[in-house]
Amino acid sequence: MTVSVVLDEEEATLDLVHHPSGMATLPSSSSSSTDQRVDAYCIVYSVSDRDSFLYARELLSEIRKKNLQRGAVQILVANKADLVRQRQVSEDEGKLMAARYRGKYIEVSAVLNHKIDDLLVGIVRQIQLKRSAADRKKKPSGDVGGCYPAREIVDLILGKQRRIFNSCDNLLVL
Repeated sequence: MTVSVVLDEEEATLDLVHHPSGMATLPSSSSSSTDQRVDAYCIVYSVSDRDSFLYARELLSEIRKKNLQRGAVQILVANKADLVRQRQVSEDEGKLMAARYRGKYIEVSAVLNHKIDDLLVGIVRQIQLKRSAADRKKKPSGDVGGCYPAREIVDLILGKQRRIFNSCDNLLVL
């Protein structure tokens, strides 16, 4: 299925591929063929089915084990958020698992079309952010002959690394 998403006045096309059989057929994010390139893994489970949540954990584990997440975005999607009384997996459990696998998290309801647009825009934004971060790593830093910005000197002296923690449920930041 192909979906077009407009973000920042630019149109992006998402080719969504469903792989019900698991990881055996999934191409890696570093695949040489552009037809096979994966920019994002969206692992979907039902909040009303604990077994689907456990299967999602297995898939995330396989992605990590095979190092497929490198260069690709991972988003854990909790579907059927509208089934509050039948919920078997809490929002906190989903967020914890997404954070554990360094992914993002969102709850949606496909039936009600609730947060589906947020998910699609979030996928595009995450891909853009991941690509721009990779581009920044490739470019020379511009520092000349051992000169460091003041913040880096303070961090070096105090032995701290600058870490920016972004919530796993905010799809608009990396």
